[in-house]
Amino acid sequence: MNALKIKNLKLLALTFIIIFAFSATFAYMLYSEERHSIEQQTYLVVQKDTEHIRSIFQEKISFINSDVILIRDFFKIQDGLFLDGVDTKFRTQQDRENFEDQMLALLNIKNIYDQVRIIDNTGQEIIRVNFNQGDPFIVSEENLQNKSGRYYFSDSIGLDENSLYISKLDLNIENGEIELIDGNKTKPMIRFATPFFDNDGNKLGIIVINYLADDVLSLLSETGSFTYGDFELFNEQGYFLYSPISEREWGFMYDDLLDETFEKYYNVDILNDSTTTVTQTEIDNILFTSTRVSAASISSQTSAFLDSDIDVILDVGDFIIVSTLDISSLEGVKSLNQSHIIILILITLLNVMISKLIDEFVFARREKLKAIEFASKYDLLLSIPNRTYISTIIQNLMAKKMVFTLLFVDLDKFKQINDLYGHNIGDVALKMSAKILNDKVRDYDVVARLGGDEFLVVLLELEDKNIISRICSSMISAFKEPLIIENNKCQLGLSIGISTYPNDGKEFDQLINQADHAMYKAKKDSGNNFVFFK
Repeated sequence: MNALKIKNLKLLALTFIIIFAFSATFAYMLYSEERHSIEQQTYLVVQKDTEHIRSIFQEKISFINSDVILIRDFFKIQDGLFLDGVDTKFRTQQDRENFEDQMLALLNIKNIYDQVRIIDNTGQEIIRVNFNQGDPFIVSEENLQNKSGRYYFSDSIGLDENSLYISKLDLNIENGEIELIDGNKTKPMIRFATPFFDNDGNKLGIIVINYLADDVLSLLSETGSFTYGDFELFNEQGYFLYSPISEREWGFMYDDLLDETFEKYYNVDILNDSTTTVTQTEIDNILFTSTRVSAASISSQTSAFLDSDIDVILDVGDFIIVSTLDISSLEGVKSLNQSHIIILILITLLNVMISKLIDEFVFARREKLKAIEFASKYDLLLSIPNRTYISTIIQNLMAKKMVFTLLFVDLDKFKQINDLYGHNIGDVALKMSAKILNDKVRDYDVVARLGGDEFLVVLLELEDKNIISRICSSMISAFKEPLIIENNKCQLGLSIGISTYPNDGKEFDQLINQADHAMYKAKKDSGNNFVFFK
């Protein structure tokens, strides 16, 4: 327990703070460097994953564009339609059936289209084939509808031959209400449309494909298997088109969800960044990685597929893909954080040990210096001033012109005790003698050992011989009874010589010699006595 005792709390605390500050700073620098490396690698992975998802998303859209254009070109080559005033008509019933069969085959081959339609210049459907959840059928002529009031018709009918319209991504509406499959599942939809012309350049209407957008949205929902973070899809207005938290989706289609936008959940300005390259921003330990699928990029890829210039028009602007990743959730960061905590604990423990060792070292050094200083001033056996120190004290008193009296005390019969009982008993006798002398003087008087069995007592500001005599008599009387040491009776006596400053001399050696001479006179007179120099 003694080893754990703190010798200097302030020194220990200061040492700990300094060492801990340096070591913790160094550890943090290593931690920051390693974390930065992990983050940079993660940034790069997420960036590549985002680019990959954008590429697939854009490719899917461009493939659908290609299907629309191929249908358009097929109709033109077949030349089975003609313009009769404002009406578009089939040349023969066989032409109608050929076109219907071709579109039915398309839906049988590709299960990503909900409808394929031919709509004339007035908005009237002239062919419609429904996917019917995997059981495609051709809609009869009497059930065909006029779509002149639908936004995708008005937005696409005025386009030229090399333009292609892509509607907003929303939920399919049937009979004025959001369509639900099996009573609870919505049907996300994108409509692709392009005008088609006869060989004379007359516009015959538009071709419309209703694309089941779950096909492309599933791309985002499946990203967890190969990338970090969660991917979400937004429109230009900031509404969620896809989110792992489905309750946030399609806010623009529900009156009670109109506030479910990007800005409600994320404090970063991504929607106003029009660049189509991948951008990354870290805020509050969340990495935001975003990119856009724009009309220009879709046009470029579609044109490359078809080897023809196609101008794509997006109804409500770009699709915005955003990845959100909590950096602290990364396994590498978690492991690094745990390692850093362990290192900090080890550093703390090590610093406590080092600080304690320094505390012990400094304490030991101070104690050694104190011991050296003590040994230079005090008698090691009796712990009272030695000859050197008492000399300094007396000279300081002389320099201040202070009156004092010296008692030169010699222990009578001490040699016999040493010879009879040994030095150990003699040392105890010296200690007991020093205590008796100290007890017989005032607190501010000084008792010192000159060497052997000789003592020097300094009585401060005292020169009255009557008082001095009483003190000396008290000392001598205290030694009349033997000292009992280890069942041994040790009889001692005192011989005291007295000199006074400044009456008996003004020099230290002079005063000591005079007191010494007076002591020897007292000893010659049978001891147990005191003698004044004068």
